[in-house]
Amino acid sequence: MSSPRSSLTPRETLALHVEWRPAPGQRLDGGLNHVASQSPDFDNACKMPSYTTADLRYVYRWRDAEFALGITNLTDRKYFTQAFACANGAVTSIYPDPGRAVTASVRLRF
Repeated sequence: MSSPRSSLTPRETLALHVEWRPAPGQRLDGGLNHVASQSPDFDNACKMPSYTTADLRYVYRWRDAEFALGITNLTDRKYFTQAFACANGAVTSIYPDPGRAVTASVRLRF
């Protein structure tokens, strides 16, 4: 007999990340993140669906500066990690996670 699942805790998660250095001072990172379905309440009356996202980041180093451009949720997957109730077996009170996001950064060493 299996034990009951905790609220908002997926049974399985999987992350796979790779890094490639195509030339000196350059780096390309990518990854896949999978989160299994989970329940928003302690009664486990309904399930939030599982989701998989992909991320990508490019980094260029020049002297004492590092320039980076990253994209999270590359495929703009629609998912949610917060919900607070169930009604008739369906998840309600959903708070969707952001879609695709692009970030740029500069880091200086001194």
